[in-house]
Amino acid sequence: MTRNEERRRIGRKFVAVWLAGWLAAGCGLQAGGIGGGDGADNADVGDVGEVLVPDDADVPRDDGSDGEVLPTCGNGVVDPGEACDDGNDTPGDGCDNDCSWSCVGADRCDDGETCNGTETCGPDHRCAAGAPPPDGTACTGPGGEPGVCRAGACVPANCGDGILDVGEACDDGNTDDTDACLSNCRAASCGDGHAWAGVEECDDGNTVPGDGCEDDCSWSCETPADCDDGEVCNGAETCSAHVCTAGAPPAEGSACRTADGVDGTCRGGICARAGCGNGHVELGEECDDGNTDNTDGCLADCRNARCGDGFVRTGVEECDGAPPRACTTSCSTSGSQACVACRWETTCAPPVEVCNGLDEDCDGVLDNGFACVRGATGACTTSCSTTGSRLCSAACEWGACAPPAETCDGRDEDCDGVPDNGFACVRGATQGCTTSCASTGTRTCGDTCVWGDCAPPAEVCNGLDEDCVGGPDNGFACVQGATGSCTVGSCTGTRSCSTTCAWGSCNLGPAPANDVCTAAAPVLAAGSRTGSTCTATDTTTWTAATGCTASTGGREVFYRLQITARSEVTLRATGFDTVLYLRRDACTGTQVACNDDEDHAHGVIGSLLRATLDPGTYYVVLDGWDADAFGDFTLTTTITPVPANDTCAGAQVIPFGTGTAGGGGTVITGTLAGAADDYTGGCGDTGGRDVVYRLTTTAGGQDLFITTIGSAADTVVYLRRGGCTSSNIDCGSAYRSTVDPNVVLIRDNLAAGDYYIIVDGQDASQTGTFRLEVNWTADDVEGDRCGQPFEWPPATGELCNDTHGESHEYSGSCGGSDRDHVYYYVVPSGAPGDYYFHTCNSGTDFDTVLYLRGACQNSGTAAERSCSNDLPSWFCSATTRSAISSLSGRLAPGIYYLFVDGNQQGAYCVRTY
Repeated sequence: MTRNEERRRIGRKFVAVWLAGWLAAGCGLQAGGIGGGDGADNADVGDVGEVLVPDDADVPRDDGSDGEVLPTCGNGVVDPGEACDDGNDTPGDGCDNDCSWSCVGADRCDDGETCNGTETCGPDHRCAAGAPPPDGTACTGPGGEPGVCRAGACVPANCGDGILDVGEACDDGNTDDTDACLSNCRAASCGDGHAWAGVEECDDGNTVPGDGCEDDCSWSCETPADCDDGEVCNGAETCSAHVCTAGAPPAEGSACRTADGVDGTCRGGICARAGCGNGHVELGEECDDGNTDNTDGCLADCRNARCGDGFVRTGVEECDGAPPRACTTSCSTSGSQACVACRWETTCAPPVEVCNGLDEDCDGVLDNGFACVRGATGACTTSCSTTGSRLCSAACEWGACAPPAETCDGRDEDCDGVPDNGFACVRGATQGCTTSCASTGTRTCGDTCVWGDCAPPAEVCNGLDEDCVGGPDNGFACVQGATGSCTVGSCTGTRSCSTTCAWGSCNLGPAPANDVCTAAAPVLAAGSRTGSTCTATDTTTWTAATGCTASTGGREVFYRLQITARSEVTLRATGFDTVLYLRRDACTGTQVACNDDEDHAHGVIGSLLRATLDPGTYYVVLDGWDADAFGDFTLTTTITPVPANDTCAGAQVIPFGTGTAGGGGTVITGTLAGAADDYTGGCGDTGGRDVVYRLTTTAGGQDLFITTIGSAADTVVYLRRGGCTSSNIDCGSAYRSTVDPNVVLIRDNLAAGDYYIIVDGQDASQTGTFRLEVNWTADDVEGDRCGQPFEWPPATGELCNDTHGESHEYSGSCGGSDRDHVYYYVVPSGAPGDYYFHTCNSGTDFDTVLYLRGACQNSGTAAERSCSNDLPSWFCSATTRSAISSLSGRLAPGIYYLFVDGNQQGAYCVRTY
């Protein structure tokens, strides 16, 4: 028993059991058996609806053991997964032995053979044979060679097989070239080189006359009569092998009769009249040269030589009556030249073209006049509209159009009905595939008909990697279920990825502890602390004030500041667009100061708040300018005790004395750092810090000189009398506007009393050190004393004056015991250099002493920069005096005092450069 027979037996038994169960369930029968019986015959039927399989020992399982078995192909029942099941093993009957249809479409039937027709798939899923094309239809053989259809098969198109194929004029199935069809399958014709029996006498394949076969395929001669030219003197011509040959001439002088019937004798192969040849021209003669030479001007029959007489006249004719002669044409074929007017034609006439792949007629074209060149190949259009090739036969007829080899282009070139067959795939086709990351992708057949790489599908949100780029859910905002860091502004938090691969909101964490005023954090006495408003709340819209606008929706935190002594407090907040508020006693207390942007014009949007605070408790509110202004910040606190002389009440006293020149002087180095902006001078200061000094003069008539030149800070100085808050009696902001940013004030003949000198900053940014020099002397004329010195104007090269009538107050370290003058000289800010003062000129008429001080009233060596007295006469060529003075040295920016003194008095000129 075969395996299929065994399967069918098991299947039938299975169906019987299944049918019994179905009948019992569907027909209301008892489970005990069909018809209500309960005998042993019903042992194979179980409960209603249950199908049992016999457990016979001869029922095999798929795993080789006995017992229950699943339905299989070949049991005649179409089970799940089967297209059909006809219960037999017959292939091609509509249902194959694997339980699939023998065919569904024509592609399963077509064998690719052109000559047996195109097979089709019938409605019964059986392949039906196609209708074969007519014999002689062009086809392509198994090796790609061109052929023709014959009896349903593709065979080579052979001449001589007795079948007329494409490209053949005839095919009589033999090699006899004397019948109507030549062995090359061309029709017989005159000139083909083969004598057609019953039609042609001969055929030598050329047109040369007299060669035995004429160009009409008849013999040149068959009997001697065909050759006789009627001339007895040149012998009797004969016909040999159909070619005329000359006869043997009779002896010279033999009797003959001329063409005109006159008796004559044979001379030189022709019949001449009697007496011809005696050298005398007699009656009936045209000439008589006494010889028988037929190549001169007089023939042997005493006729004048002429073209057409059959003899070639030496030096005059090339030929005479001769048949065409063979020659080589310009294309190297064998042609012919005709004798025309007794000369050979100058051109060699080509022969008639024949089918041999050559150019016989010298027109530059092979086998012209035929359909094609023998052995040539040419393009042609196949039955499937592709460009094929065909071969020109030995008869110069095109053979069948052979399809080209299949190429990869998505088309059917070889006319077998299948595009790109022989390649791995059809160009441009697509199919499913498994990607490198185990997803289902698509691959495309490329330009070379090779399957391309498996292109992954588009990524979807599922936590997997479909597109094989190395990560799941790429192209989405996040991987489903993932968590990650996030930022809101400059704040960092965490977030989770949703089921749609979108990030959830950013969780920034809990609010800071000092988010409310009651939990305000203490501010360190000095230093920096960091914090964040990322999770702070907006509790209040704070009041706008000078330096800031009201914040709108900003988040804020609170700090507490305890001040134990009057101090300048600087608060700087950086990190985002902050606003700082400073309030007294409570978060909602009196607003002391506020600041929005430290330098908005230059993009510094952090806050800088500076205030001078009395002892007490203060609250600092660090707010955002609006709802979008929040993040990490740094709050820097600087607390600087204010100077003792920050206000009028603590004004620093300048001790007054009446020493040299009835006065005194002092140089004070101070600082604006920590000072508050308490006073305004009205001569250029705008919000600068200020300190106060008091000078009380006990003697009337004082000249007063005040300067801050040489200060690091840009200062403004104003002078008040009687009270610190009184009106200014003088105010200055810069020396000559552009020479130096600091001040020179000179007051003449002041009455005794209290004078307040207030040193202010030009603006709030001035926090540096300053140099305050105050000189006072008993009232005198200008230039005589330090209380009212002369000015040496900037860029002045020479000043001249006279010390007659002046007093003597000062001396230098190198001399000076008579009347003297004093000048203040300013080296411009940023212009240090070498300076030279001298009295080497004709304008000086006495023994001068020059000395230079850094402080006018200070005669100590520390203040004196240089001193000069009595230089030798050779030093100065401008005068014969030996008592001249000269000072030189490098001076830094600042104020200096030049004293013109001497051991005498008189006129002088001081020059500088």
